[in-house]
Amino acid sequence: MAGMKVGNLARICTVVAAATLLGAMAACSNGNDDDGGAAARLTGSHWELVDVAGVPAISQVRATLDFPKPGELSGNNSCNHFGGKYKTSGTGFEVSGVMQTLIGCEPAIAAQEMRYMQALGEAERFAVDGEDLLIYCTGFEEPLRFRPVR
Repeated sequence: MAGMKVGNLARICTVVAAATLLGAMAACSNGNDDDGGAAARLTGSHWELVDVAGVPAISQVRATLDFPKPGELSGNNSCNHFGGKYKTSGTGFEVSGVMQTLIGCEPAIAAQEMRYMQALGEAERFAVDGEDLLIYCTGFEEPLRFRPVR
């Protein structure tokens, strides 16, 4: 750690603390309580982030969100990979238990990654607008906006 910058160490500590908190929240979750309709629409879908709660996504990196199985999500949050759980109830959407890799990123990419993960951690509902997936998050005026990956 002698060569590690103080800013990187603080960022790692923040991520570890957030992961610990989300892990504790996941322990309280009893899985997906949806009637099957909303979760079925998400299962197996793959999305690319185009707008990070009101800020256009950086075009040089590909941030994604995937729903490989019912109740599971994963993706690339700009330079790190993440995975976790989600549950739906109608259009309600809740994320928990998110863990991620801890690769250092360029400052602008790290800022996008942090905003994406903060918003996703505060997800409260989702909607489809044309082909786009919108995830509305507490504390953010604009939703996360994703386009389908083809």
